[in-house]
Amino acid sequence: MESGGSLIMTLVTWILLMAIFWIVTIPVTRRKGKSVVLTIVLSLIPIVGFLYIYWVFSLTDKKVLQRLDELEKKLPQA
Repeated sequence: MESGGSLIMTLVTWILLMAIFWIVTIPVTRRKGKSVVLTIVLSLIPIVGFLYIYWVFSLTDKKVLQRLDELEKKLPQA
């Protein structure tokens, strides 16, 4: 019975860590314009999830890219 309790504690710990991870990464993923579902699925894979989140954090925000496009349209063509 002790190994079953240990398995439950491991599962609860893993779920709590994933919840904290998702609380931080989901808003950033939305702001960057990437898929939230893909973020959740890939975060379940240990190494792949961290690499994906590192990549998402390094991207430029979607709003910044939109503003740059608007500014480029306003500039006279040379």
